[in-house]
Amino acid sequence: MSYQSILCPVDHAGCAGQVLAHAATFARAFDAELVVLSVVDPPPGAMVGVADVVLALEEEARAAVAPLLAPLNVGAVRHEVKVGLVVETILACLEDCKGDLIVMGTHGRTGLRRMLLGSVAESLVRQSPVPVVIVRATAGTADQHSAEWQRAAAEQMG
Repeated sequence: MSYQSILCPVDHAGCAGQVLAHAATFARAFDAELVVLSVVDPPPGAMVGVADVVLALEEEARAAVAPLLAPLNVGAVRHEVKVGLVVETILACLEDCKGDLIVMGTHGRTGLRRMLLGSVAESLVRQSPVPVVIVRATAGTADQHSAEWQRAAAEQMG
């Protein structure tokens, strides 16, 4: 088995560095392109006529991930930032980049939190046409929204 294009969706407010290290190991081993994906999923209501919120979230994602890319020591790496629903956007990017492996993190939610918040990792394992490698996040990284996301959510509340 050989991989040509590895998709690595990252949550820049969570365990991105840890996940990227694993993805880079695969990319080096298979001399594959590494496509790092940040999905901007604005707070509910933020998309309605508030383009500056989306632009700020996109810039925050770029700024947070950029310093994590340099030390990866991978031949071909690119970072894409897309706006949309997380699972659907990851699957669309997988198709666009002709990815043949996904490496991603999980926060390992259980019980009511998982039922209410869902699991991107579980959804991708079920829906992905390619293998998915899951990297378990270290404790304390779950549900940490970025500062810009929190600001946008607060503005929408009132």
